[in-house]
Amino acid sequence: MPERPEPTTLPALLADSQGWIMERLLHHAAARGLARHVSPLADTWRRAVAAVCTCLVETARHYDGQPPPPAPPGAPASGPLEALAARQAREHRGSGARLGLYLGLLKLLRQALLELLQERPLPMDAAHPGALFVHRCLDAFEIALCTEWTAPDGDEALAELHAGNRELRRQADLYLSALESLPDPLLLVDGQGRMRHLNLAAAARLGIPLAPGSLHAGDAPGRDDGQGAHCLRTRSSLRGIPLAALIPWLAAPVAAFLAGERSVLRQQIRPGDPAGSRTYTLTLARLLDIDEPVGGALVLLADVTDQAATLCPLHADAPARRRELVQMVMDHTPALIAYLDQDLRYRFANAYHGEVFRLTPEDIVGRSLRAVLGEQTSALVLPHCQRALAGWAQRFELPFTSARGETHHFDASCIPHRTAEGVAGLVLMLQDATLRRRAEQEQQRFFEVSLDMLCVAGLDGRFRKVNDAWTRILGWERNELLGLPWAAFAHPEDADAVRQTFAQLARGRNMLGQESRFRRKDGSFRWVSWNALALLDEGLVYAVAHDTTRRREMEEVLRRLATHDSLTGAANRRQFMELAGRELLRTQRYPRPVSLLMLDIDHFKRINDTHGHPAGDEVLRALVACVGGALRGTDVLGRVGGEEFAVLLPETGEDSARQIAERIRSDVERLVVRYQELELRLTISIGMATTRGSLALDNLFKLADDALYEAKRTGRNRVVAAPPEPGGAGPDPEAETD
Repeated sequence: MPERPEPTTLPALLADSQGWIMERLLHHAAARGLARHVSPLADTWRRAVAAVCTCLVETARHYDGQPPPPAPPGAPASGPLEALAARQAREHRGSGARLGLYLGLLKLLRQALLELLQERPLPMDAAHPGALFVHRCLDAFEIALCTEWTAPDGDEALAELHAGNRELRRQADLYLSALESLPDPLLLVDGQGRMRHLNLAAAARLGIPLAPGSLHAGDAPGRDDGQGAHCLRTRSSLRGIPLAALIPWLAAPVAAFLAGERSVLRQQIRPGDPAGSRTYTLTLARLLDIDEPVGGALVLLADVTDQAATLCPLHADAPARRRELVQMVMDHTPALIAYLDQDLRYRFANAYHGEVFRLTPEDIVGRSLRAVLGEQTSALVLPHCQRALAGWAQRFELPFTSARGETHHFDASCIPHRTAEGVAGLVLMLQDATLRRRAEQEQQRFFEVSLDMLCVAGLDGRFRKVNDAWTRILGWERNELLGLPWAAFAHPEDADAVRQTFAQLARGRNMLGQESRFRRKDGSFRWVSWNALALLDEGLVYAVAHDTTRRREMEEVLRRLATHDSLTGAANRRQFMELAGRELLRTQRYPRPVSLLMLDIDHFKRINDTHGHPAGDEVLRALVACVGGALRGTDVLGRVGGEEFAVLLPETGEDSARQIAERIRSDVERLVVRYQELELRLTISIGMATTRGSLALDNLFKLADDALYEAKRTGRNRVVAAPPEPGGAGPDPEAETD
C-alpha cells in the first residue's frame, strides 16, 4: 500500500488533521480538569470543532494559506468564520451552555492547532505564517461569537429562554420515561452514599407504593402510620437518607466504590435481608459531572437468580456422570483446580496437585486449606477465600515454596459457588506462572541494570517506559519523561531529525546509528547514539541509547592535538600549511590577494637563558593571545617554529596587511608578561609577502621569511614587506573600500 504523502500546505494540513485536533483538545481538557464538561458531550463538541476546522480550511484556501487581513477599525467583520460564530453562539446559547465554557474550549482548540504546526511542520515558506493565521482567525471567531452571544434584547432573550426551557423539559421527560421503564431497580446516590433518586422498580423493591408518572408530578407529604413511624410515601422524602438505612446489604459495596477510583464496577451479590434468596448483578457507575459538580453513583440491580442457581459440577451433589466428565477435563488441565466447602476443606482436587504437592487427589480431599498449602501460604490465601465465601470473586498473585524448597508463582482465582441457599463453597484455581514470572523478572533485571538508556515508546514518539540510566545520564526522573515525546528533549537543531526518525519508525522502518543531542535536566546537552526497532502490531518502539559525549570530547581533543600546538593553542605547522595551501588554491580560482606574515620574537633566547624555559613558555602563550586578539575571524595563526609564528590573511592586499602587521607589532610592544615576580617585555619582527595566487606556497613563505630576515638585520621591532611579485600584486580590495 503506498505511503500517504505528508501535507505540504496549510489548508491540506488542517483538512487532514481534524481527528488529531479533536483528540488533542480532549487530552488538554482532561489535563485541566475539564473532562467532566467535555467528555459527556464529546460528539457535540466534536461537531462544533469540525465546523470550525472546516471553516478554517476554506479561509486558508481563500487566502492561499496567508493570514486574513484584519477588519478596518469600527467596521463589522463579515466572512465565513464570523457567520459560523454567530450560528454557534445562537445554538449553544439557546441550549443553556455557558459562554465561559465555550471560550475555554476555543482556547484549547487554539493550543491544539499551534501544537499541530509544531509536530507536523510544513515547508518554511508555508509554515511561517501558520501561527499568525491561527491567531488571527480564532481572534475574529471569538469576537463574533461574543458579540452575537450578548446581542439579544430583553424580549428576544426571553423568547429564546422559553424555547430552550421547553426543549430541556422535553428531553427531561424523555429521560425520566426511560428511567421509569427500566424493569430493574435503579438508584442514584450522592458522594456520601445518601439517596438522591430511584425509579419505580427500586421503589417496589423497598415497598413504596408509587404509580407510573409520579416522577413527573409533585410529591405529597408523608403521613404518620399511627405508631410514630413515618411512612415513606414519596420519593422526595427519601432524599438525603443514608443508603444503609434503606438497603443495609447494599451500603457496604456502594461505600467502597465511592471511596475508590474506578468508574464502573460489576459484581454478583446476595441480599442479607429476608428476601436474600435472590441473586443480583450489581452495576455501579460513577456519575459524570457535565456542567456543575454532581458526584455520586448510579446503582443498578439485575436479578440473575435463575442463572446463578445452576449447580456447580464440582460439588459432591453433582450427578456422577457430570463429575466424571469434569474430572477428566480438570485432570488434564496444567493448573491446580480445587473445590472447597464453607469450612475451607477440599472436596475436589485435580491430578495436577500431585506434581506440586506429591499428594494424590484422594489424599487431598477432606483436608483443610492449611493442611494442604501450609501455614505461611494458607495465611496469604485465607483472606481471599473468606471474601469469595462472602460472594466476591477474587484474583491475586500467590508465591509458594514447596516442601522440597521449590519456589512457584501462581496466578490465583477464588470463584464463589452460589446456590439458591447462598454461597456453598468456592473454586480455587492456581495457574503456575513461575516461568513467565522469572522471564519477566529477568527481562526487568536486564532492563534496570543496563548501563545504556533503554526505553519503550509509542509510535508517536512518547515515552512509555524508561530505565534508571535515563535518570543517571540525563538527570530526568521517570515521571518527568513518561508521556512526553523524544523530540521535546532533543537539541533544537536535532529535533526535526528526531521527529522524522519516528515518522520512519511509524512506517515500520527500523533505525540504526542515529546520533542526536539530548537536553539534561540542568540545561546542558549530551550526545546520544541510539537504535530503534518498531513493532507495528504492538504499536510500540523499543530503543537503546548510548551516551557518546565522552567519545566525542576525546575525538575533539585528539583532533585538536593533531592540528594545534599544545603549548599555545595556535595551529601547528602541519595544520597551518594545509589551511594556507587551500587558501592559495582558492585565490588561483578567484583572483583575490592573500598575505602572509612571519613573526619572530626578538632576543627570545635571552629570555630563556635569563629567566628559564617556564618563563619563555609563558611569553609564547601571552604572545599568541595578544596576536589573536588583533586578528579577524577569517585569519589563521600558526606556530611554525620555536619562537616563530605565521599569520595567513585571506583576501588582504599589501596595504591592509601592513596595517594589520603594524597593529600586531604595536600591541606586542605594549604587552607586559607577568611571570611570578617578573614583568617581562618583548618586541617582534615581522616579514610580510602578498600574492594573487601566482606564487606557490613555498615561494610565498620564502618571500615572507626573507622579509623577516631583513627586519632582523635592520634593527628588529619593525615590519618589512617583500618586493611585489612580478606583474604587481594589483590593487588592494580592502584599501579600495577604505
